[in-house]
Amino acid sequence: MSSSTPFGCRCALLALVGLVLSGVTAARGGDRRTGLLVRTIDLQYFTTPYERATVLGGAYMGDLGSAASTIRNPAALANLCGPDVLGYWTTDSTEGVASLTPPPVGANQQTTAFLSDEGIYVAVPLDDFPISAGFGGDYFETNYYGNPTVRPAQHGSRLSAALAASVFGNVSIGYGATWFNDHFATAAWLGTAAERMANESHSWRHRVAMFAPAGYNMRWGVQGDYGYGDGTTRLDGEAIGGRNWFETYALRGGFQWDLTERVTGAFDFEWSYLELNMGQVVIGNAPHLMRYAADIYRPMVGIQLRATQNLTMRCGYRYSFYRLRTSPLLPDECDYSTVSGGARYAFWGGRAAIDWNMEHSWIAGGSLMNMLSLSCMF
Repeated sequence: MSSSTPFGCRCALLALVGLVLSGVTAARGGDRRTGLLVRTIDLQYFTTPYERATVLGGAYMGDLGSAASTIRNPAALANLCGPDVLGYWTTDSTEGVASLTPPPVGANQQTTAFLSDEGIYVAVPLDDFPISAGFGGDYFETNYYGNPTVRPAQHGSRLSAALAASVFGNVSIGYGATWFNDHFATAAWLGTAAERMANESHSWRHRVAMFAPAGYNMRWGVQGDYGYGDGTTRLDGEAIGGRNWFETYALRGGFQWDLTERVTGAFDFEWSYLELNMGQVVIGNAPHLMRYAADIYRPMVGIQLRATQNLTMRCGYRYSFYRLRTSPLLPDECDYSTVSGGARYAFWGGRAAIDWNMEHSWIAGGSLMNMLSLSCMF
């Protein structure tokens, strides 16, 4: 999946999908087309891949503070024991149906969306003030293979910062912000010729969160999100469709519970709403409104086992349900399941660790994500 983390205004990607969908009237292939759309947006629009590919099914609201809290739950930064550094590399490969070949073939093409995302984050307690801070960024690229006609490609970067403080007792509050710059380019087949389409977009994401222990063996967290952005889509250098813009809202809560000295369980639930408006694009002689809107519901559950002093094993499950308001050519609803598993090995007296995780989603033609990260505490 996350994104994160943020956001980016995927106006060109969605405009391309809208162009494709409005031209598909015979062979709908709804599940595979919808799957590629929602999965790509999930990974690059709403969140960073690192947020999702973090084992425990993505249930991280009860995690103790680390550099990763900058893009997960900023309030948990208040629990830092010392400076922490995280570096990660994530890949994701999703298969689905995405676009039309030129006439007279007029058939859907099988497309593989391959995403690569690399990031580094740092978190530090500020000893002179009763607060902790986190900051960092990531860079991603997405290429769509098996689609020689339109040759889409995408790249972008995100910068994030967060602050947290203890306010009363063991309760902490936090605020995080992410700025996102994104570029998407493709060749769009309109009528009788392929024309070059490109989009530049910028967006912000704001998070307000709370974190606290509940007894000696449980931790909980809640947070709210608000994101907004805009961009411009150009066809052969000329702006089309008017102003592109989006808004998103999200609420999330969860907890982690130490069931025994070695076993910890985790559960999160998230609701989010996304709306993107991309203006009108004329295909042939008919105007088409390009819009994507969806309510998304996600329960997430995971469990981890501290097998040895240095080795921790993890697994998780996530269910994603989309209520779509996008196109009459797509189903009104879409859902998929994701399972994850991985391990963490600590060394250097527990001050450093390597994490590896793999997750698989049953959506479109299938989605497989790998995540490798290195974290160090000083």
